[in-house]
Amino acid sequence: MSWKFVIGGISHETNCFSPIKTELSHFKERGYAEGEEMIRHFKGTRTPIGGFLDFCEETNSEVFPTIFASATPSGIVEQDAYFTLKNGLLDGIKDAISTYGEIDGVLLALHGAMVVEGIPDAEGDILGSVRDLVGPNVPVAATLDFHANLTDDMVRLADGLFGYNTYPHVDGYERALEA
Repeated sequence: MSWKFVIGGISHETNCFSPIKTELSHFKERGYAEGEEMIRHFKGTRTPIGGFLDFCEETNSEVFPTIFASATPSGIVEQDAYFTLKNGLLDGIKDAISTYGEIDGVLLALHGAMVVEGIPDAEGDILGSVRDLVGPNVPVAATLDFHANLTDDMVRLADGLFGYNTYPHVDGYERALEA
């Protein structure tokens, strides 16, 4: 019997002092992949998503990729962009549950410092929505940047949060394996 993991993530380091809002195009330009494209793009890389993929391969687990989106650090994320990305992630989780019936875990590559218009704790919001979908018994783990802003919601909603240990950030892969 193999495990069934859903992987994905949305990563943004928000600078609330920047007057330039982060749009969906900023995520699409810098780092966006969905479904099987995630596997092709990240397999063999020393990134958090690469770590999730290697873990699943090493444990003979099935992997269901959703989306991964990343933008260069910039201003507050536009609400429409955020909901487009978040809904893509959640739709992927729903598809995984529909495909497998049950999943054994969710592995997310987040940042920990994303702020969205009207949502100061975007990661807490993401984790809450994921938890609502998978219920209390499916483990949810996430990697976080070295200087994530941990909130009570993030800690309460995730089963494990794994922050980078190094700056420069060269250990995202290792933290994904821990997750």
